[in-house]
Order: sequence, then structure tokens, then C-alpha cells
Amino acid sequence: MLIRFGRSLSILIFFSFSYVSFAQVENVSGRVLDLQRTPLIGANILIKHSGVGTVTDDNGNFSMVSKLGDTLIISYLGYSTREWVIFALNNNTVVLQSEILDLNELVITTGYSTQKVREVTGSVAIIKPHDLVSVPAGQVEQMLQGRVAGLNVITSGMPGGGSNVRLHGIGNFGDVTPLYIIDGVQGNINLINPEDIESIQVLKDAGAFAIYGVRGANGVITITTKKGKSGRTRISYDFYLGNQRPVEGPDLLNPQEMADLTWLAYKNSGQLGPNGNPIDLYYGNGSSPVLPDYLAAGPWLGTNASGDRLNPNLYNTDFSNGPIYQIIPANKSGTNWLRELFKPAWSQNHTLTANGGNEHAKFLFSLNYQDQQGTLLNTYLKRFSARINTSMNVNKSFRIGENLQISSRDNIRVGINQGPNGNEIFRTLIAQPILPVYDIKGGYASFRTDMLVENAVATREFARDDKSKFWDIFGNTWAEMDLLDHFTVRTQ
Repeated sequence: MLIRFGRSLSILIFFSFSYVSFAQVENVSGRVLDLQRTPLIGANILIKHSGVGTVTDDNGNFSMVSKLGDTLIISYLGYSTREWVIFALNNNTVVLQSEILDLNELVITTGYSTQKVREVTGSVAIIKPHDLVSVPAGQVEQMLQGRVAGLNVITSGMPGGGSNVRLHGIGNFGDVTPLYIIDGVQGNINLINPEDIESIQVLKDAGAFAIYGVRGANGVITITTKKGKSGRTRISYDFYLGNQRPVEGPDLLNPQEMADLTWLAYKNSGQLGPNGNPIDLYYGNGSSPVLPDYLAAGPWLGTNASGDRLNPNLYNTDFSNGPIYQIIPANKSGTNWLRELFKPAWSQNHTLTANGGNEHAKFLFSLNYQDQQGTLLNTYLKRFSARINTSMNVNKSFRIGENLQISSRDNIRVGINQGPNGNEIFRTLIAQPILPVYDIKGGYASFRTDMLVENAVATREFARDDKSKFWDIFGNTWAEMDLLDHFTVRTQ
């Protein structure tokens, strides 16, 4: 929509909306080939209007969770992207056609020089901006997955969490993170708003990244941000909304199965009572374990539903009022801790951009707000950023300019705890299913009244008011002069 104000200003507004929903119904499989029926290894498969995707294996085969009627977007470097509607669960054979490019027209920058793509084909891969932002994700690293042959991106799934990016295979050890060059300066790729990116070039071979020295040995990814363009000022607005849903976790033991396993462990290890049966505070002293009605009633453990011990008037969780007296019922049907800890989460991203200029000066100004909520309780990434890129022609052969971004982040993530209890995610896998989340009056339940280490939900709820503030300023100023007919001197 083009709205004109007077004769001097035109505003161009773009609206884009994307709702991401992970619908998991059936397992769909197929194969991706070229016109010669050769399997395409590492082809990118993406469900349209979704963040769900996969890549083909060494035989060109793929398998993913989807449903009939979904549209798959299949892409591969050097081949035309194709859309494929799923009408069958198996034997989806997709043939891609080679994409004919005029390599003389594509020019890339490799350090101090510019070259045509045909001169370094195979050494450099180019990622188109519209392909990059077609998958709504919180960070640029996550958007690189499946875009370049040989580039492996393993994400943690945590909002704001770093990814393991490997360009030269997964068999290397140590720090194999590629070197990120942003507008000519080394920087953090995940601090950039994806809507500000003009182009991404992946330098894979030594001939392409040689000028970066040993630091470029893991490969180099160069990023150029958008610049102002001559003409009337244009204002654009881009946004997306997305919803992420956690997948179902593994099938864990129910309380009775866990009790039977505990009894078997006692017997195998010889931990038996005088009557030849195991002894447990919760399961008793019989030939088989018996699930209690209540895990705790004050100091008494493994209590049945009778007696004055279960008097609600005795309940107390305030140390200042006397000894702690929690009454915790046993959840005999079992607590699904993964389902309690992980919930559907919304994410949103808004970018407002203005750019314009004339033959003497150009500018681009953008404002961005990103709010990515994690499916894990009380984890999120909230970021405000502002970018201004300007350039000015001092005379016919001399130019100056700057690229500057300022951002503020609030990024709450789960801790990396390597202790015996691990972090909250690990604890959901070892938590006892008989333990409920809450006691009889809504307090957090635990086997220990002095600590809530078994209750991962309590840990995440206590983190609700945590703050993690970061300010980042990144950019450069530069000056550029043309010498003779074929040389340009640049300092930044």
C-alpha cells in the first residue's frame, strides 16, 4: 500500500504475518533427486508456514512429522526451489531442476577483493535475504540451518542461547565456530536483526578466507547490512507472530512401575529387612511395594489417609510460626513433569525501517523489538535495537560513512548445572512421578521440606522475577577513496 503525503514524502508499508503451529499427525517420508535421478544430499525440507524442517540423508531420503495436505518447500543450493503438496505418507519423490544463474552478474566480497562468483564457485555460498527470514527464528544462526551445503547448525532451543555452528564437518575438536565479519568488522551474528541483513556470504575454502589468517581456519561468514538508497524516503514495517508447541516427551514410568523398579533394585543389591523384604519410608516393608496415600504429613512419611496427622489445621510452611508441617498427597496416577514444565509459547518480531537519500548522501534507520518466549517456563529473550547506516560522498572519489547498532537485551535462560541434580530440564527426567507439583494448600511439594530441588516447576517459578540486562553497541566508521581506475583504499 502506497500512501502519499503532499509531494515530498511517500510511505511504503509492508505487512507480513506468519503463524507457526507445530501439528504432528503422521510420519511422512520421501526422496529428493535431480533430473539424472541422483540423490541430493542435505537438501532442505521445510513445511510451509512453519518452522518445522529437516534435511535429506546420504541417499536423498527424508522423514519428518507432518500431515496430509501440508505443503513442503524443498530447496538445494544450485537448484530451483520447489513446493510439494503431501498427498501420500510414503514414496514422495521430488525432482529438482538445476537453477541457471548468470555468474558474471553475481559479485562477492572476499576480504580485500571483490570477485565474480564463477571465479570462486564451490568456495563461496550466497544466502538470499528473503530465504533467510522465511523461517521465523529468534537468532540468525538458527536461520542458517539447511541453507548451505556442509554448514551444520545445532541449536539449544533456548531463547537467546548460542548454537553450535560447524562449517568443516562435525569431526573437528575444540572451538570450531566460524569467524563472523559484519560490515567489515568481527562481531556477534546473533545481535543483528535479521530484517537488517542485505546479504550473507559463506567462505568455505582456504582460497576464499586466506586473508583472515588462522582465525578464519574454521570458515568465515560475512554479513552486509542494508544501506540507504537514493530516492524519496521509504518507510516499511515488517512483523511476524509465531507459536511454538513442545513435543511430547519420552514415555516414563508411572508411580507403580517406579515402585516395582525400586523394589527390584533393593532385592538385587541385598538391601532387605529382617523379614526378607525391602524397607522403604514410602513403600513399606512387604513382599511388594504399596503406594502411600500421602507422601508426608509433617515429620511422618508414607502416611495413609487416616488419623490426626492429616489435620489441615496443622499445616504450616512459615518458619516464623514454628516447625514446617506440609501435607503432601501422593499422585498415584503420576505427574508428567515435562508437561508441567513446558508450555506453548508465543514469539513476535517488529521492525520499522526508513531509508532514502540522494546522490550526495544516503541513510537507513531501523527500530526493532523482539520478544521470544521459551516453551520452558519463565525463559525468554526480549530485545530492543536501533540501527543507523549512513554514507556521504565528499567528492567524486572520496566517501565516508558509518554503520552503528545499539541494542538492549533481557535474556533469561535455564542454568547449566553439571551437579548430581542437573538443571531443571534434566530433573524432569529423573523426578519421581508420585510427587505432585503442589501440596494440599497450593504450596510447592517436595520430598525434603528444607529444599525444593526435586520440584523443577518451583525452581522455574522462583525465576519469574529474574532479570538479565545487557547493552551492546556495535559498528564502525569508514572512509573510502578511489585511486586510479582499479583500486580503492578503505580504512575503518
